[in-house]
Amino acid sequence: MIDLWLEDLTVSDDDYAHYWSLLDANEQAKAARFFQKKHRDYYVSSHGKLRTILASYTNIPPEKLCFAVEVFGKPYLIIDGNASKVTFNLSHTDNKMLLAVGYQQEIGVDIEAWNDRVDFTLVANACFAESERLFWQSLPSPKKDAAFYQFWTPKRKFCQSGRCGYYHRCSRHYQFC
Repeated sequence: MIDLWLEDLTVSDDDYAHYWSLLDANEQAKAARFFQKKHRDYYVSSHGKLRTILASYTNIPPEKLCFAVEVFGKPYLIIDGNASKVTFNLSHTDNKMLLAVGYQQEIGVDIEAWNDRVDFTLVANACFAESERLFWQSLPSPKKDAAFYQFWTPKRKFCQSGRCGYYHRCSRHYQFC
């Protein structure tokens, strides 16, 4: 079973201060490096909420949770010096976060804000497998946006996970239809 948490990252000043207090020194240092306040605020909010939610699964206070990072950069929980059986994956876009939480299973989740400034044709031609591109091109215009994101979102997440070589190679060779 996998639980999904969709959270708004816009928080009050009091909530921001609370979430900041939950972060470890590395997270606080990373947050401080964000140039734009909005991105810093969303980072603090998402990681504070991540800690709060994971604490409910582990019965460990959120500020006491420890994380490690896999070879490809994916974080995981450490409990009593070992990888936790509670697994998670966090994705965010604009002011929303999506968190998947599972148990003893590798999981992934992605959230993508629809952006009509994207040149869908350019991205499809560069990144979609031929069968994906041909299918997408055959759709009537009103259905193309949704179909684009159905192909693009898992492809982008898979490539970002580091499970394939270079990003541009991965996009064309791994089909998600």
